[in-house]
Amino acid sequence: MLAAAAFVPLLICTTILMHVASATGRPLADPVLAAIDARMGFDWLWFLSVTNNQLVAPVLIFAYHALGPQVPFVLLLNIATNRNDRSLQFIAMLAVSSVLAGAIMTLVPAEGAYAYFKPTAEQFNHFTARAGMWHHETLMALRSGEPFDLIMTRSNGLVTFPSYHTTLGI
Repeated sequence: MLAAAAFVPLLICTTILMHVASATGRPLADPVLAAIDARMGFDWLWFLSVTNNQLVAPVLIFAYHALGPQVPFVLLLNIATNRNDRSLQFIAMLAVSSVLAGAIMTLVPAEGAYAYFKPTAEQFNHFTARAGMWHHETLMALRSGEPFDLIMTRSNGLVTFPSYHTTLGI
């Protein structure tokens, strides 16, 4: 039960941390990140073209958005099976991954591949209409110092590098 009591405050603190970490004046690192990708042989626009079809895109959308329900599910599953040790480990892992992602995104701010490469709507028409851009307006407001409303129930993830999904997975 201790883990459940820590979960909501952790989510609130993590959301605030990501917003504070995003409010940096450091130059965006997207050109450097894209150059590193290119040197490694990864072409994001090609990847988008290969995955933008009616079979692959829905699978990727589901996998990406499944993280939201998976986090509380894992916590509730561990609580239901009386695995308090696992629940506390999970909460600790969420906290550590949030701090690491927040620190890295402050040092290496990025707006994301969709904002950097600017694909046309046709190039990602099998993904959601705001694919990869749901965070962009808030991110740019934070970076410019513009006022914005932080409504916890409507906040979107801001982490583009390192991917919070990847950080959490590791």
